[in-house]
Amino acid sequence: LMPSIISTFLSFALSINMLMAKHGGKGKIALPLSVSGVAEKIGAEYGRKIMRTKMSTQAIMRAANRRDVMFAGDQNGGYIFPKFLPAYDSAMSLGQLLELLAKEGRPLSRIRQSLAEPALFDKSIYCPWDQKGLVMRMLIERAKDKNVEMIDGIKIFEDDGWVLIIPDQDRPIFQIYAEAEKITSAEAKVDDIIHFIKSIVT
Repeated sequence: LMPSIISTFLSFALSINMLMAKHGGKGKIALPLSVSGVAEKIGAEYGRKIMRTKMSTQAIMRAANRRDVMFAGDQNGGYIFPKFLPAYDSAMSLGQLLELLAKEGRPLSRIRQSLAEPALFDKSIYCPWDQKGLVMRMLIERAKDKNVEMIDGIKIFEDDGWVLIIPDQDRPIFQIYAEAEKITSAEAKVDDIIHFIKSIVT
């Protein structure tokens, strides 16, 4: 059989799955807002809640410093095992993951079968610095009847997924992320927000 390539996200999801299987309900897992809702589904299987953080590396590392957090990371390949070091360390992370896999007692391909690749899409749009506040106020007003989180920017939950809009701290842009049941739906969510922002920005 030809070997298959595991995406960055699936690798991340597999790691979370194995961690929860090993530690059960002990300790929290801290993940940024843009990580797929698949994480919550995995957590529910083990009776564990996911703690969401802001998007920045600093925010993830601050969460990793909490005593009740046993893992933190993001779906771009950054893993933190606070018990050993509350910061990113690729060599140590690889060692930890190999240890988890060895103790799992079943091949990676079998664990992977239980996880689906999420439909995630992201894009950025230019916005002048002096209009970011106006755009955020209009987005909040637009979503007033929906379920939202405002940990970082605004995350709007919908029946088939969510869309996350974050004003970039260092550049005159908004970062937009979305997840849905299909990639076309995720793209449509992002495009809808982009059109809305364009209608505000002058």
